[in-house]
Amino acid sequence: MSIEPTSSRQEGLLRRLRIASRVIAGIVVATGVAVFLGWVVKNEWLKGDLHGGLTTKTNAAITLCLLGTSLWLLVGEKPSRRAAFVGRVAAVLGVSIALLTLIEHLMGLNLGIDQLLFEERPGAPATASPNRMGPPACICFTLVGIALLLLPIKGREKTRDRADLVSGLGLLTGLIAMIPTLGHLFGANELYSNGHVGIALPTAIMIIALSLGILLATPRSRFVVLITSDDAGGMLARRLLPPAILLPPLLGYLRTVGEHAHWFDAAFGRALMVISLIVIFVLVIWAAALKLESFDKARRAADRAQLASEDALRQSEAQFRMLADTIPQLAWMTGPDGSISWYNQRWHDYCGSTHEQMVGWGWSRVHDPKLLPAITERWKQAILKGDPWEDTFPLRRHDGEMRWHLSRAMPLRNSDGEIVSWFGTNTDITESRNIEETLRHNEERYRHLAERESQARAEAERVSQVKDEFLATLSHELRTPLTAMLGWAQILRQPGVQAEDLKEGLAVIERNARVQGQLVEDLLDMSRIISGKLRIDVQAVAMADIISA
Repeated sequence: MSIEPTSSRQEGLLRRLRIASRVIAGIVVATGVAVFLGWVVKNEWLKGDLHGGLTTKTNAAITLCLLGTSLWLLVGEKPSRRAAFVGRVAAVLGVSIALLTLIEHLMGLNLGIDQLLFEERPGAPATASPNRMGPPACICFTLVGIALLLLPIKGREKTRDRADLVSGLGLLTGLIAMIPTLGHLFGANELYSNGHVGIALPTAIMIIALSLGILLATPRSRFVVLITSDDAGGMLARRLLPPAILLPPLLGYLRTVGEHAHWFDAAFGRALMVISLIVIFVLVIWAAALKLESFDKARRAADRAQLASEDALRQSEAQFRMLADTIPQLAWMTGPDGSISWYNQRWHDYCGSTHEQMVGWGWSRVHDPKLLPAITERWKQAILKGDPWEDTFPLRRHDGEMRWHLSRAMPLRNSDGEIVSWFGTNTDITESRNIEETLRHNEERYRHLAERESQARAEAERVSQVKDEFLATLSHELRTPLTAMLGWAQILRQPGVQAEDLKEGLAVIERNARVQGQLVEDLLDMSRIISGKLRIDVQAVAMADIISA
């Protein structure tokens, strides 16, 4: 069973539990150091002689320091490999001391490890051998050491079952250590001292502290998860466990004090303790019930709010689908990878397809096969870069007609900026595209007409220029014979004109008149040619005469 990722609130809770576990580890180490100093200065109180004459032995103090140090190193925020290694080594050393001492008890041996540092006089209370810790402490230290060796390190947890095993060892150790602790509290010597077997009160309390530290160091175990959860079970456990653990020992201690002070006898003390337990637990259960009722009301209110939110979400989704089905565009949505997961109804009406036919990459069947590879490549590039998508291409309608569409899509991102889906539309632009084609065609026609008009204007200007040149030439040609005729006419009108001059003048006038007549005849021929009225008089001619001429 894998470990699920935790929320920020859970991470805060885990951090607080780790801090509490390290505080407990520090207290255990400080207690072990204090006991060790008690042996150095030979102070019985520092040695742990708080009740019954029992002291915490030297090896027990050393084991407390080793196991406390191991717990401190292994429950850090992010323990390094070196810290984890040192913590494991400390746990192994602690288990080794406990197991060797337990072997001494079971086999009747003396390995020389009990008084290696300090000697103790023989005959100490509940001590099988001078300065040798008892079997209960050995067993508890062994269980604690094994739990520390199996403790999952933060960031390297594998399974919740392993955390459950570690927390189970911690609970078992705590229960074992609770027995001698209650014996010390109630004055029941049989619970903490039986002949040569015993355990000092500081040792038992520190073992309980180590058990609690191990529980806090396994926040993912089922036991700790139940207690720290926000549901009704966790709330009830937090309400009932503290009084269930603390009140019976406290009432037992008060009963013992009362009996020793002769305030009441044993029978009355038992009755008083039972009545007190009943009253206290009824009050505790009543308070827990009230809290559960309040919790249940809050849960029902939250459920109603969630139902209202779900109804609003369904209504919003229905409105979205209605809006998407009524817009004129073909709408669609895709996953982060670009495979389409939803189409509006207008898409299916246009393509004549079902959702099953089009889901995923089924839209490719309505594209032009020649254009499809380029379109697919551009779409994949947009998905890869996360850029808005826009392209134009033809789509096959249900009747087989290919109509052009403008396709646009925008990426939808979550709070972390990651693309979770795409929303796109295809808009039919066939008519506007035809209008654009018509406009371009007309623009091309108008351009050709303008060019032809410009050419005609240039031709007209050229013709006009030729005409002007022709008229200028014609005027010159007409003026030349006319000038000669007018000149000779004026000469001939003068008195005393000689016969020879008269003859010459008349010849010149006749010759120029003929030239003038020929020019006029040529002009008339040109006019007939332009108007299409020229008549050709076809006659046989002698080509030799013409060539000779």
